[in-house]
Amino acid sequence: MSAAANLRKQVADLTSATSQQRQLLTEMEAGLEDLQNQLQSIVYPILTLPPEITAEIFFHCLHNEPKDTIISNAAPLLLTQVCSAWREIAVTTPTLWQTFAVELNSPHELPKLSQIAQLWFKRAKKCPLSIRMRGELVANDTFLIFMKVLRRHSRDIHSLELHLDAGDIKAMDSLLPNALDLTMLESLVILINVLSDVDDDPAERNALAMFQNSPVLRTVLTNLGKPSSILLPWQQLTEFKGQAYKVGACLEALRLMPNLVRCAFAAYEYSSLEAGCNPVVHFKMQDLTLLRHVSGQDEDTSTSSDVLQFLTLPVLQSLIVERTDTFSANMFDLFLKRSSPPLRKLTVHPYYHSARLHLSTSFTTLDLSELEVCYPDCDFIPLFFDVFSKGDPRIFPNVQRLSFPSCSVSPPTEAGDFTDLVTMLRLAAGPITERRGSMQSFYASTHSRQRGSADVLAPFQKLREMGMDVRIEIENLSASYL
Repeated sequence: MSAAANLRKQVADLTSATSQQRQLLTEMEAGLEDLQNQLQSIVYPILTLPPEITAEIFFHCLHNEPKDTIISNAAPLLLTQVCSAWREIAVTTPTLWQTFAVELNSPHELPKLSQIAQLWFKRAKKCPLSIRMRGELVANDTFLIFMKVLRRHSRDIHSLELHLDAGDIKAMDSLLPNALDLTMLESLVILINVLSDVDDDPAERNALAMFQNSPVLRTVLTNLGKPSSILLPWQQLTEFKGQAYKVGACLEALRLMPNLVRCAFAAYEYSSLEAGCNPVVHFKMQDLTLLRHVSGQDEDTSTSSDVLQFLTLPVLQSLIVERTDTFSANMFDLFLKRSSPPLRKLTVHPYYHSARLHLSTSFTTLDLSELEVCYPDCDFIPLFFDVFSKGDPRIFPNVQRLSFPSCSVSPPTEAGDFTDLVTMLRLAAGPITERRGSMQSFYASTHSRQRGSADVLAPFQKLREMGMDVRIEIENLSASYL
């Protein structure tokens, strides 16, 4: 065969093969089109649900407390990107848009903030709005327009949280010739990012006025260090939490809120010469929490418990003292004598070097149902379980739940040291067993693994088998003895 004939044969073979492949490709494309048509004809079960059911499912896709809702990879925005049907349902379901949370970490973030807010609030319709703002608001390019949008929708705000710099708060307030119309506002949070900006002299600035028109406001959390720095309908508040407050400012705040039921303070810098430290008698407060003040500055002392020496609370039912530097058993005893409160719950977490509780008559005769003492010391525990075991109906007559977190790892070496877990369990076993008819729970813990022999744990194992909630744990190790 000549060279030309050979080449013609190869061309013919390749032409035939190419034709066959084209035919095969045509058949495959036809098959693919048929499969796609079949796929598109399938109705997915979720698309057969009534729109109101789908909307309810969408609502449960939302985060409880999102830091930022304006992100495309989370609900509700993510739900608008799946298909046209879902988008229509999401956009027309107002409850999906009632939370507007924004975190602005740089001046140029969210250049369309005002437009996004306008669209968001429009979709929420008349649903109560929950608004959370964090970061650098004033620096945003659309700050002025955003404030107009916020003012326009202010009457629909149910909850407002501002985690901003002091300059942002002041700028917002100065832009408003009149207070916002906060007709529906029930909860307000104002937390200044830089605490040093909070505690300036109120005479050097005007009090914040934009929140004063809030006829149903009941709950406030703030670290604005002086009540005089903000105009609020103080008398109607029922719940208040003040962070970075001086003791005198705590008392000033309490005088302004005669209808307060629940209160928490994180206080510092008490001096006997501090202005405003006159006694306060409060006839409505039922729940008081004294928190540890944390400022990051070593010279600041957490003095929240010092507030007690100026208070008389005759209807107090719950008192929590958390790791304050200045807790005094004598001061606490005088508070109990002065107030004679119907306390049902008492939690005391003294700081490591603070004074411990005393078993005074005013303490042991409290009608407590729940008692928690953190860092129990070796002087207190033997005396406590001694009186607890005597069966005297006047001594802690109704205690149902006992907790002793953060026992020591090793036995005490001197008076005032923390009780070690094993010693505490040996002392507790008999009295807790005697009171098993009225006791519901017993809890104890230590920071590190400590040998707990079977004879020490046996009484508590038996109590658990009898139905009592007994937990003896090693903190931070996800481990337990019982």
